[in-house]
Amino acid sequence: MSVVAADAGHVKDVLDACERLVSSRPELQVLSARQRFLGPEDD
Repeated sequence: MSVVAADAGHVKDVLDACERLVSSRPELQVLSARQRFLGPEDD
């Protein structure tokens, strides 16, 4: 998943909610999850 927003806090909230949604599905198994934040100076 990816999220674009002006506020990093909002991005974290949305990504956390997505992870909780996927993890709550009994037919799915989350093997790993990570969050990476890129800013305007990143290529």
